[in-house]
Formats: sequence, structure tokens, C-alpha cells
Amino acid sequence: MDQLDRYGLYEHRYEGIGEVNFAEGNPLPVYFDARQLRGAEIIIGYLTEGRLGGSFLVEPRELVGKTTDGRPFRTLGDLVTVRNRSANGVNQAELFAREIDIGEPVTEGPLYYPVRFALYNFVVGRQFRFRPGDINIEGKVFRAEIVAVDNYVSRAEELKHTHEFAHTAWCEVEPLRRVDGAFPLAAAADFVDVIADALSLASGTLVTWNNLVVRDWTGKEAQIVPVVWKKKVFPKLREALDRSDLTVQQKGTVIESIRHQYRTMFGVRLAKLLGDLELSIDPLVLRATLNSRNKLVHAGHFYQTDSSKHISEYFRLLLLGRCVLLAAVGVENDLVNRLVLD
Repeated sequence: MDQLDRYGLYEHRYEGIGEVNFAEGNPLPVYFDARQLRGAEIIIGYLTEGRLGGSFLVEPRELVGKTTDGRPFRTLGDLVTVRNRSANGVNQAELFAREIDIGEPVTEGPLYYPVRFALYNFVVGRQFRFRPGDINIEGKVFRAEIVAVDNYVSRAEELKHTHEFAHTAWCEVEPLRRVDGAFPLAAAADFVDVIADALSLASGTLVTWNNLVVRDWTGKEAQIVPVVWKKKVFPKLREALDRSDLTVQQKGTVIESIRHQYRTMFGVRLAKLLGDLELSIDPLVLRATLNSRNKLVHAGHFYQTDSSKHISEYFRLLLLGRCVLLAAVGVENDLVNRLVLD
């Protein structure tokens, strides 16, 4: 569906045949075109023929079907219609999805191949492409390895100029011990959430995961789940939107601009992260560290005007990042006690 091109470039695209289900009424057979955009949003266009009643204008509950290569496809969570129109017996609609699922769920037997999570905005350096084995994290249940995407250098450069979102790395997660029964995808996702928050703190920008790929015992991709900031923003956003009097088009506009709203909450997110990890830091030290981070990110220089104090600012940031990373993977340490003011 060419009209989806106006939403911008996409990372993944899935086309196929299926049906749209509503809370009431009969399912609507459709052709669909689902895309996960470069900014991680998921836009779906669908079309069907025939004269339709008022159900076409009602918010759909889900879209299920099969892709052109025969894989099962379904939407999960809320759908928000941003445009629908009918002309000459052809009905078209466009909507935003929170999450989609492609492929057969892997639910039985041990999984020896890592589950891959697509990390957005993790940049070590524009010209330094970190290699497999460079970044490894081990927790109590899982181990993770972070590897760069093939076009990491160009993605890092793109991120520098656009200041938006770019898929820069994969976080491969596997259990430390054999898994009997269903693979704990939810627990693995929680593990990567903690890693992403720690990387956000350490790098000074929002790092998130927006796609996971599960492989079967042969190493073939068996299940793909693109998501939009899962468990982070959408629940509260949808709660607020459901209480509002906005039209479906206005709600779509709000979701489309969500990344600009989310970028302003670093201090709040840091406080929540420290609380979740049970890290107690002196408020004055935390404020000084945040001042240093904000100046570096937004102004390009340290907070203190006295250059002799810049090294102390740097080591406070480095130490805080290490405290969070170690706490996130369950390693006991006393580094937090070294976080002091000059």
C-alpha cells in the first residue's frame, strides 16, 4: 500500500491476507500491509472490497491472518485507527498497533539458540564497531551479548544528525541452564529492559528494544514480535487517551509523536530505576551527576566552569553507570559508597 510510504522508512514489512475483528459484528476479510518504521512505531494498512456498514468506522479489536510466506500474523494490544476511507467499493484503513506477532510461538522444549532483541540508540562510538564478545552481561538466570548491526557506522551517523531512533545493535539472550517446557520470554524481556535502562544511563540517551526474534532448534527464525516501547509508555498513554474526547485521528497523532514526549523524562526514569535496583544515593550527589549528564547531552560540555573539576564529573558519571550495571545483573558491590561530592 503506497500510501504508507508517507510514514517514512521502515525496518520490517509484513504483507498478507487476514481478517479484522471488531467487538461486535462479523470479521472483515482484508489484505494487510504491516510495517515497523525506523522509529519503531508499527503502522498497518488494510483494504477490503464491498459496501460496508458502520462497523468499518468502529475501532478494530485485532487483525489476524497469514503473511505471503505462510507465517501466522496477529496484532496484540490496542489498535488506533488514524485514517479510513471508502471510494468506488474499495475500503482502506490505516492504524497504529502496539505489538504484532509473526510466526508460530515457540512453547515447548529447550531453546539453545539465543533470543535476539533489537536495541535502538545504543552507540559506543560513531567509528568504533564493537564486535561479538566485546560486551557480555550475565545475570542470575540469563546471559546476554550485545553485538552491532551490520551497518552500525552509518546508523550511528544517522542518529547523530536526526536525533531520533535507529536500530544499532542486537542483544542476544540465552538462559544459563537448560529450559524445560516453555521458554521464559517474558522474563528475558524484563532482563533486557533492565539492561536497556542501564545503557541509557551510561550513554546519556534513550536505549530501548523494539523487536525480538525467537529461533527454533535448527536456528531458523520461528517467531518475530515487533513492539513499540513495550511496558514503558503505552499503558499510561492509552489510559489517558481513553479518558479523552479526542477523535481517532487525533489519538493517532498523539501516538505518532510519542517519542518526543518520552525523551523528556530522563530524571524521572533514573529515579525509578535506582529505586527498583534498591540503590540509595545522596540526593545532592545525584543532582550533581544529573547536572553533568544534562550539560553533556544538551550543551556538549561539563556542568562546572572550573576545568579542574571536569575529571571528577566524569568519574561520578562513570561510577554511577557501573553501580547500575552491576546491580542490574545481581552483582553485589559497594561502589555506591564512593559516589561523593568534591
